Amino acid sequence: MTVPDARGTLADLAECLHLTAAQRRDVANVGPFRAFISGSPNPVMNLAVPVTDTDDWTGAVADLTDYFIAADRVPRLEFFAELHPGLAAALEACGYRRDMRAPVMTLDVARDWPQPAAGLDLHFVRSDAPAEIAAYVMMQAEAYGEPGEDWAPMLASGIRDGDMRVLAAWHEERPIAGATLMLSSAAAELAGVGTVPSARRRGLALAVCEALLADHARRGGRLVWLSAGPGTGTLYNRMGFRQVGTQLNYRLAMPDTT
Repeated sequence: MTVPDARGTLADLAECLHLTAAQRRDVANVGPFRAFISGSPNPVMNLAVPVTDTDDWTGAVADLTDYFIAADRVPRLEFFAELHPGLAAALEACGYRRDMRAPVMTLDVARDWPQPAAGLDLHFVRSDAPAEIAAYVMMQAEAYGEPGEDWAPMLASGIRDGDMRVLAAWHEERPIAGATLMLSSAAAELAGVGTVPSARRRGLALAVCEALLADHARRGGRLVWLSAGPGTGTLYNRMGFRQVGTQLNYRLAMPDTT
């Protein structure tokens, strides 16, 4: 893929990111940024993205910081490095720290997918089954090692409204691995791929992802993208994903008040 092609693909994916972030959040334009504020103070539930470039990133970041502080939220940003090459340095100069640097990868899912292994219990999480929602959130918390209660209402409404598809592998009526497709008009984002520690190294994440992507293809979906976390590149390469850019996540280093 040539550099112009990659930039065009990243621009399309950035628009998908904006559409997904706007779901069930308050949206505001703050200078060259768009801020998405949720009802939860959990930092991962609130973010801003750049929508244009500017000659004064430092001033724009300062205004964005003030906006988040006024909303009683931790200032946090997600963006593709290749589209905004001057932003990272400005954020670091303003006291932000980098939380994540991850490959952005894409895949056309219109292909032949393998059938799930016999005996593997895969089924979609239902929005009208509160016990399933709660169990899935607990599984993700265990898989990622961090609390996830704030995610439950957004998960339930996303499944109900049809902009999320959540598939899990189940054992003894509880999920032990799962993944989510965040649906938008141009491309779907594969996110939240996780397996509880006791069930790892059994190919469950791969099986769940392949089944979820196969379902998306049957429904007419084509392009899927993701940002690959540490140690996950091999998993996504096996499915055919290829890197097109780099995602950076930053948040303001807040003072310790404890």
